[in-house]
Amino acid sequence: MTDVATNVVDAFAKARRFERAEEAQARGLYPYFKAIQHHGRGTVTVDGEEFVLTGSNDYLGLTHDPRIKEAAKAAIDGYGTSCTGSRFLTGTLDLHVTLEHELAQFFKKEKTLVFGAGFLACATSVAALGGRHDIIYFDRENHASLYDGARLSYAKLEKFEHNDAADLESMLIRDADKPGGRLVYTEGVFSMSGHIGAVPAVAAVAKKHGARLICDDAHAVGVLGPHGEGAHVHFDIEDKVDIVVGTFSKSFASIGGYIAGDADIVDFIKHTGRPFIFNAALPAPNAAATLEALRIMRSEPEHREMMWKNVNFMRDNLGSGVGQSNGTVNGVVLNRRDLRRDDAVQMALADQPAALTGHVLGRLLYGQPSVALANEITTVIVKVTIPALNAGGTNQAQVDAAKRNRVNAALLLALASPEYLAQK
Repeated sequence: MTDVATNVVDAFAKARRFERAEEAQARGLYPYFKAIQHHGRGTVTVDGEEFVLTGSNDYLGLTHDPRIKEAAKAAIDGYGTSCTGSRFLTGTLDLHVTLEHELAQFFKKEKTLVFGAGFLACATSVAALGGRHDIIYFDRENHASLYDGARLSYAKLEKFEHNDAADLESMLIRDADKPGGRLVYTEGVFSMSGHIGAVPAVAAVAKKHGARLICDDAHAVGVLGPHGEGAHVHFDIEDKVDIVVGTFSKSFASIGGYIAGDADIVDFIKHTGRPFIFNAALPAPNAAATLEALRIMRSEPEHREMMWKNVNFMRDNLGSGVGQSNGTVNGVVLNRRDLRRDDAVQMALADQPAALTGHVLGRLLYGQPSVALANEITTVIVKVTIPALNAGGTNQAQVDAAKRNRVNAALLLALASPEYLAQK
């Protein structure tokens, strides 16, 4: 019999001890992973009942555009449903090449590289460029994909305060005598708060201290810029943002991701970025759908105009708790200490606390499903997004649904409080 060290534990033990999701489900506090039977323009069907969707990332409302659907269908007929290989070997299609060329023109960059997912593109932009002696600087609210990319890199990670170029500069000054390069990462529009990034100020600081700037424009493309090109074009600083990264799963009505920048930098990532090299290529129908969406985005500004009209209508009518959002995302901040003064929440609690059991489709984001049962959590953010859906004008039903979701989120927070749980 082989001796086993006494300090070895079952690596699966933590997974088997995880019961928070089941506890949340039992209490009716679990709004995640609801199976959608039908997805329409702004509505979804769950368990045979129709709900207004207030958490979609389909900013320009193009997911059901017949031209995009036909492009995807035609690509299936011509290429099949899978590329059956990586871009590095047998997976590159002429569709990919055309898409990369037109994206580079759109982003006003020399070259673009297309990925199978936006998460992969963002992670690769850090993993491939962060060298052993380099230092990377993140806005604290950067997306998880960038943080995971940092884990894959050899660089040291530092975090500056959200949208605070002065804090970034203090760090760059502090590290001036250290070896290696400097890479700064920020976002055009931050996905949870909805804040437009302080890209011009961050770019100025980065340039002053010899750092390179990478901007994640996942939530800014289709939203900012004369034709939706993103934050760097919106702020007229194309030459000061070295690399732009993002996804096709929002304004492009598809799936996939991209990195755009100088040709030599993109070629370096193309030949050294492991998440790109060792991943299957973006399927043809998704590439074709993205390409068609790009062409619509460039030629039909009315989609973006309608989106902003709806966003402003939502922001003006959503009520209390709306944060300092100035992008397409409305981050509704709820604090447990304020719940006792919220009449809508108190009425819902007195009426039927269990009524929120499942139909919370407003993208209630807590960081992880367990937050609803974590007593130390005192604040929650409801992410509300309203795309360009109705050509006839804004939809009051979407505002009403967002308000209901705000109450549902507050209920989740209230029902997870120590005071309420002590009563159970």
